[in-house]
Amino acid sequence: MHRPKFVCVGYIGMSPHMSGLLYPVYHREGSNIPYVQEIDQDGKISGFVDFYDLEEFEFVRSVSTPTATFGDFGLFAFCHDCHLYEYDKAALEVAVRTERLEVEFDLLNSLTKLGLSRLAKLPSEKHLELFSEYMLRAGLSKEKVSQLVRVESRGLRELDGWWDRIHFSEFGESLIASDLRHEEIDTIINWLFRNEVSDDWIKIFSGVLRRVFFDERIDDLLMKFVSAKDDFSEFDINEKIILGRGLELYTLSPLRSADFADLIYDKVLDGSLFVVGNVLPLDLLRDFLIVFVIDKDNSGESLNIIDSLIDYLESDNVMPRIVDVVIDILFQSDLSQEYSENSFYASMNRFDRFIDVYRTRPLVRLSIRDESLIDTLDEILAEMDVDSVPTGLPSSNEGFC
Repeated sequence: MHRPKFVCVGYIGMSPHMSGLLYPVYHREGSNIPYVQEIDQDGKISGFVDFYDLEEFEFVRSVSTPTATFGDFGLFAFCHDCHLYEYDKAALEVAVRTERLEVEFDLLNSLTKLGLSRLAKLPSEKHLELFSEYMLRAGLSKEKVSQLVRVESRGLRELDGWWDRIHFSEFGESLIASDLRHEEIDTIINWLFRNEVSDDWIKIFSGVLRRVFFDERIDDLLMKFVSAKDDFSEFDINEKIILGRGLELYTLSPLRSADFADLIYDKVLDGSLFVVGNVLPLDLLRDFLIVFVIDKDNSGESLNIIDSLIDYLESDNVMPRIVDVVIDILFQSDLSQEYSENSFYASMNRFDRFIDVYRTRPLVRLSIRDESLIDTLDEILAEMDVDSVPTGLPSSNEGFC
């Protein structure tokens, strides 16, 4: 079966002035989505992960634009004297260990030499010499460098055990998940469709979500997952990450799954969706809610979402980390509509109720991290005269009859 090819379009550096090792950025054939590689213990590519933060790094274009796919050796590069040198991991390891690089090794800056030493697994004595050289050039004291050399030496001895722990964290004792890791993506997806959701299924699907972006089959698999794992409050961290990936795909996809949206709609209304708030990037959650409210506005259901967000702020289950996001969404929504005459909040509009929750729920105010948001809300309270009782709510001495 055809394995998708990824074209290396350039490299990013993790340190100023493109010193040290440079890491490849790929485009999948026929797509402009940027990817970075995941490599295994042998330096071979085990996956490609979409990567949208290029602007945060220095970038240099590839000269040779090599291609790679799953199971190939990973690509690396380094710069020297305004030249870019590109290798795959196997060729680079041989070139470093046999001193046959295209440029003399000793002429490279100390960080680049250190990176190449790690990648090529130079003998421990030589590597620690390069490590010490770099740390001294970085301005550390000899005493501190000696301590760090001991730590680095211990790290080299424990490297195999470190890889074993990574493998276990990804696959546990699952032989199925481990065996499928290097299979072609179509084979893995077909396996996911054929088999019921289980711990193995979740591990394998997590890997697929790192390697596949826009694919209609992913929507179907997400529906299979959330349908089988309906109680979001019981999600472990891996299940929360899968759900979060579903929210991200919904936000970015030009063709959104109506079935997924309907299921998530119910989870927004009962507040259980927000269990993912402790693992997802807040920008991701914010972007999803913005898109979701707009979509539901088109179907006349956005008011229900607004009410559920206010309900969430008023609940005992509110997660402090996401309070800013919830309030931000409310501020971007139309809160002027009044509640119906049959509602407990009759004669109030959504804005009045939101402000009343802010005033009466100290945890909401304490959870806000954006100081400007607090200032804005406090100014609103001052203008509304916080000593007065909001229209539609009885005062404490009136009670209900």
